[in-house]
Amino acid sequence: MLLRHLQALAADGDTLLRAYPSRAHAVDEVVNDFSHYLQMAKKAVQEGLITDAMLDKARAVEAQITEMSKKSNPGLWSDQGLRTEREWAVVRQLSADALKAIGYDLEPPPPLSM
Repeated sequence: MLLRHLQALAADGDTLLRAYPSRAHAVDEVVNDFSHYLQMAKKAVQEGLITDAMLDKARAVEAQITEMSKKSNPGLWSDQGLRTEREWAVVRQLSADALKAIGYDLEPPPPLSM
């Protein structure tokens, strides 16, 4: 599930929004779910499925999101902000970097798949 959420975060804003039902607040859901699965991924490191260095790449995504949360900019958390704000472009790049480090392709989520 961590990989699936990294793929969603690496996708362009419109693709990410289409992956969620219209009634969902996609930005909040993807961020909350990603954080949850990142915490759970520690077990994957313990089991030798991924290395701690690989997980560090995903932690960089979380660090960027945490920095965004500290800003007094509610527009960052809107659908439009997801599409246009520079901070989300950084999240997309960091997510793509994490996927590459883990050995997964940048495959965008299909509509209504999240």
